[in-house]
Amino acid sequence: MQQSFTVANDFGVIDLDEASVGDEWNSGEVLAVTLTDQDLNKNTWLDEDLTIADPSGQQAGSDLIPSMQIGSPLSLTTPPTGEATLDGVENSTIASFSKIGIVGTTTTDSIDTDSTAIMLGHTVSTLRTAVAASDYAYINYNVKSLITGGVDSINIYDQSATPDAGMDAVTTFSGNSTVGMVAIENLVATGTFDDAHYFTVNFTHAAGESDYTLGDRYYVDIFTFGDGPTV
Repeated sequence: MQQSFTVANDFGVIDLDEASVGDEWNSGEVLAVTLTDQDLNKNTWLDEDLTIADPSGQQAGSDLIPSMQIGSPLSLTTPPTGEATLDGVENSTIASFSKIGIVGTTTTDSIDTDSTAIMLGHTVSTLRTAVAASDYAYINYNVKSLITGGVDSINIYDQSATPDAGMDAVTTFSGNSTVGMVAIENLVATGTFDDAHYFTVNFTHAAGESDYTLGDRYYVDIFTFGDGPTV
């Protein structure tokens, strides 16, 4: 089997902040030094862990979190006009490479206190088609920076229904984890849901545990495996 690799080089940049010492750099005076290293590995002698939940850490200022995409998962993308990726956030942005959501301006009065709803930007029809054409479907997620406690349940909803209508129950969910991967089961294949609507993934939790802060990062992806049932 043929293989191909792409190799690219990049260089770190060191900036000496002369303004931090004034007009003259005196003996013993601290000079601010900033190291910018695009591969996010500042010291090859150390085991440096990356975390999407802490943009103030070593990867601050970079959205190029190491990522790999296999196949065509349903990842976060820009929702339709008038809809929000994250309920209560006006301008949450999506990193183009890693598909990580980054919290922007919040509107706290519209945040649901006991659930966190995330719209991936895909329609109900797209979800049904992907699940029907596969053997296994999973929700892969990290909402650790958005929820202070644990997650009680995970459901997929037809967001535009009145009221929001549940399309499935993730029956294999267990453990109160804010980071993980769970199977999608009992997805409603037909019914009153509008295929043109956009769906949300809802994480229910104890009241008051929604905690959105400018710069918080999160992701939700739907992965499918296998070529579906055969006749």
